[in-house]
Amino acid sequence: LALANDYDAVQLGTILNKHLTVAEATHFITEGRGNRYDPAVVDAFLGKAQVADEAVALESGAQINSAQLTPGMVLSKDLIGRSGNLLLSKDYVLDALLINQIQNFERLEQEQFVIHVHMKKGG
Repeated sequence: LALANDYDAVQLGTILNKHLTVAEATHFITEGRGNRYDPAVVDAFLGKAQVADEAVALESGAQINSAQLTPGMVLSKDLIGRSGNLLLSKDYVLDALLINQIQNFERLEQEQFVIHVHMKKGG
């Protein structure tokens, strides 16, 4: 359970004061193999994580930053703040005012979001 919790926490930024990508989180777990985590547990987790990550990549669409947002985009994942608070829920349709608020929030909090949006069909 600690391994799964750490994998999630490093992506949310609650352990390292920065958000890790899926690849970076996987590397973090791999580095702990034999030290923080039982090698057999790491191997089993990475086998399952690869399958899950591929499914999430298909479901989540594109990962972009706030400067790339345009009105009409739809979130494919919840937008979570550094403290773990839900800022916007999955399937929220963004408008110009909300995009401006997200960008202002990033500046105020000195936090850069990775924002997941649905891909348009055919693109």
